[in-house]
Amino acid sequence: MPQDAFTLLHTAKELNNKLNQGRIDKINQPDNDTVILQVRVGGENLKLILCANAENARVCTTTQTFENPLVAPNFCMLLRKHLIHAIITKIELVGLERIIKLTLKNKNELREEGEKIIYAEIMGKYSNVILVENKVILGALKPSTLDQSNLRPIFSGLEYKLPISQEKIEIYNEKESLNKLSSFHGDSPETFLFNNFKGISKQTAIEIIYSYSIENNLENDFEKTFKTFDFYSYFKSFYVSPKINPNYTKNDFFITEYKSVNENKTYLSSIDETIDCYFSIKQNKKQFESKKNKLLTACNGLKKKLEKKLQIVLEKELSCKEMDKFKKYGELIMANLWQFKAPLSQIKVIDYSQSDYPEITIKLDGLITPKENAEKFFKKYNKLKKTLEAIAPQ
Repeated sequence: MPQDAFTLLHTAKELNNKLNQGRIDKINQPDNDTVILQVRVGGENLKLILCANAENARVCTTTQTFENPLVAPNFCMLLRKHLIHAIITKIELVGLERIIKLTLKNKNELREEGEKIIYAEIMGKYSNVILVENKVILGALKPSTLDQSNLRPIFSGLEYKLPISQEKIEIYNEKESLNKLSSFHGDSPETFLFNNFKGISKQTAIEIIYSYSIENNLENDFEKTFKTFDFYSYFKSFYVSPKINPNYTKNDFFITEYKSVNENKTYLSSIDETIDCYFSIKQNKKQFESKKNKLLTACNGLKKKLEKKLQIVLEKELSCKEMDKFKKYGELIMANLWQFKAPLSQIKVIDYSQSDYPEITIKLDGLITPKENAEKFFKKYNKLKKTLEAIAPQ
């Protein structure tokens, strides 16, 4: 996603025009990654979301609704203490870093006017929201120590320092930019831009090369046909004053027309609205997938349980197939009791239930009488009959 310094630069400009001199009336923290500032400006209430989620980090106004916890988290309480009724005086990008800076003025308990700063760092898994006064950190959404962070420690009382800057050239530095561009050879131009110039993602670098090539009818060999100063002027113009045309696809959002992206795009009137819409759809989709997966897990668990139960039922049903045989054995024994009085291990009788009247052998329990054996067969028959009646509805 090209939420690089280029995108954030123009996002911050739009937010500054929209929220400048706005008053913060409410502050909420619906989850561990998100802070919502309700801003009263121009006669309306707007919700400014500062999100430090690794996948959804952003700064924009939002129309989404959030469920707030019954007890506000500590960072939320800290923000309320320092920023309720504060006035937003400026929203800007910090250099060419992926950090949006909100400058606010407020009065303390002694009615003394002071200045607070919120740094919204939009840096993937290192995203954070940090409250600062006089360059000292008052608190952070995601505090960390030296042991916990590979970047820098962030906790109350420590001096706020910017992340370690990349060793790249800023497009505003004409001399260094031209020297670097004149040294281009042997690499793909997109990779060259991305690796050497600050504030652009790989996607933005691809778009700059692509759109420049189209506008100047360059041949396939970019290295031999591009003009250094001409390209620098185009690059800087694209970065500083692009034609704002916000849009989003199912996978990304853009502040201007990215001709290199061949996907269905939805166009909106503002960057702010585009960001909110894109992340709302993304978050709703994620929530839907989460709920769907929970339902699927529950259904699959129930399915396995029922399949196991069905297997037991089918096994019982299979065992009941012999019940008529036990009934017949009992009836044959009772019909021939006059022949057999003493306990026997087996008897031979005529099976009158079959048309050819074959002689069959019935194995008996030799410790009990034939009559008791017949009763035993009838008991087995009745038990299996009841079992079959019980499992039939299942």
